[in-house]
Amino acid sequence: MPTYEYRCSECNNAWDEVRSILSVEAKCPLCGHLCKPLISGGSTVIFRGGGFHSNDYAKDDVRRPPKPGEPNHKAHFTPPRRKKK
Repeated sequence: MPTYEYRCSECNNAWDEVRSILSVEAKCPLCGHLCKPLISGGSTVIFRGGGFHSNDYAKDDVRRPPKPGEPNHKAHFTPPRRKKK
């Protein structure tokens, strides 16, 4: 169910409420006035933490840093040279 933002036109109280799409209007918890939801600009997605890519899709050598004494293969990689014709 979606979360709606409300602001009462009588007492100026603001609150959020999770409601069914079929019953959008809500009563103000302070004065009891019947209020309609505010029109908002939409929602944004916030990714926190390591992220799904590093946790779920990346290879093991990409996910974890090298252990002490373990060579870092990516740092020492040199691409092969092309032969001259």
